[in-house]
Amino acid sequence: MTSSVVRDPQIPLWASVIIPAYNAADRIGETVRAALTIPGVAEVVVVDDGSHDPTGEVAERAGATWVASLRRNRGKGAALRRGLAETTGDLILLIDDDLGATAAEAGRLLDAIRRGEGDLAVAVFPPTGSSRGLGLAVRLARFGIRLLTGLHTQAPLSGQRALRRSLLERTGIADGFGVEVAMTIAAAEAGARMIEIPLPMAHRATGRDLPGFWHRGRQFWHALRTLVGCALGRAAGPETVAGPVLTGLFLCWVALPSLAAVYNPAAGLVLLLCAAAASITLVPALWLSNLGGLRRTNYQGRRLPGAMGMLWVLTGAVGLIAFAVISPPDQQMAWIALVLVSGFGVLGLIDDLFAASAGGGLRGHFGALLHGRLTTGGAKALFGGALALAAGWTIERNVGSTWAGTVAWTLVDGLLIALCANTINLLDLRPGRALKGAAVLAVVALSRGGCPTWVLGPVLSGAALLAPLDCRAMAMMGDVGSNSLGAVIGLAIALGGSETDKVVLIVVLALLHLFAERASITRAIGRSRVLRWLDRLGCEAEMEPAS
Repeated sequence: MTSSVVRDPQIPLWASVIIPAYNAADRIGETVRAALTIPGVAEVVVVDDGSHDPTGEVAERAGATWVASLRRNRGKGAALRRGLAETTGDLILLIDDDLGATAAEAGRLLDAIRRGEGDLAVAVFPPTGSSRGLGLAVRLARFGIRLLTGLHTQAPLSGQRALRRSLLERTGIADGFGVEVAMTIAAAEAGARMIEIPLPMAHRATGRDLPGFWHRGRQFWHALRTLVGCALGRAAGPETVAGPVLTGLFLCWVALPSLAAVYNPAAGLVLLLCAAAASITLVPALWLSNLGGLRRTNYQGRRLPGAMGMLWVLTGAVGLIAFAVISPPDQQMAWIALVLVSGFGVLGLIDDLFAASAGGGLRGHFGALLHGRLTTGGAKALFGGALALAAGWTIERNVGSTWAGTVAWTLVDGLLIALCANTINLLDLRPGRALKGAAVLAVVALSRGGCPTWVLGPVLSGAALLAPLDCRAMAMMGDVGSNSLGAVIGLAIALGGSETDKVVLIVVLALLHLFAERASITRAIGRSRVLRWLDRLGCEAEMEPAS
């Protein structure tokens, strides 16, 4: 179809209107005719989303510039993506199919964009009285948008939106009824300014009958699904987080306990209890990791929860306190592990929140200390080292050695714990790398047999649950996770390893740290075919461990 709209040369930015429609034959005609009266509109594209009635034919007769018909109902997001592909305007106006004559009011959204008042203009409808639902979907959307972006919105689910084509192409269009939520979050993270404009527009009322509640229920589910996707760096498109989450649950509930039970049935039961604790704390950890300044932009440019290591800090705190209460003979060891996982977790969290680069890794942080400046990394090294030495002293004073031997092996244990903590932190530069390094150290710890399973159980269960999300670049453990995980694994080796084991591992880890001070671990991995394969194992195909 060709456009019947004459372009006015006085209007510099022309607009394309996209109307997704489904079984809207009784209302789409009036909506199209009203949209065509908006000044500056070059075309009105209607996407018939697999309707069972003559929606497309009615839209064509009403004067729609282009009508695209999808063979089956694919949802609002898919319809909008198809519509965007068929348009050419500098500005895009998205409106619903049931606005009728009030669709003409959407021109004020376009005017606001042309005047530069904002980058994304959203219509706010007047209250509709008794036909309104419970508002659960709207409240959820408001809460999630505020959590992830800090924006306070009145109409987070409003489908009446105007923005530049370039911004819409940059943010993308999500699936289903979550499209508006994802668009708002993606636009905010792109630095766009959002404005909401009260307009005298009206939808066809959705009542409090079964179809009405079914529609609102779908809106709620789509909004929740979209918010979780946005929180995990999947703001738009057909990508899903279900696969990685289910894989994590399998590793946490099945794989890890089964592997442990082969060698010790009691250990398998312990890990099942730890799996329950980790699963319960997953949602609180995800919520906390998106608060304040904890969201991070990863090396691919995605915004992710930046401190998901809180998962095993929370799980470890609950599990270790429980074991201390249940098993009085093991109280001392449980308190040591609790102090380490919580202490290193807090120090890492401070670094996640307030880190300021001193340059050069440990050398840079200690150099800053020599000049009288305490960086967050320096504080972590000092106080973390003190915690590691305190744990080492508690372990060695009960061994029955001489005073000199106790001091010497306290230093060894403390250095081992501190090196393990910082090693996991060193590796946390690409998805999955730090957890793979932690797995190697955990195997070393468990193979020595001198450390009870429940010391490592809570952090290993949390790490297994997070691993698929971390590998797929959907979450970052942060310093809160890398330091606490490494510290507890170091404690396990200090408790169960022989003197030779400890000294050899200290030498290996110290050499790794020296290498990291002078060269790039990522670049070194990229030069080795075997290490490169291991680094990419389980991760996204697009992940490149380049410099």
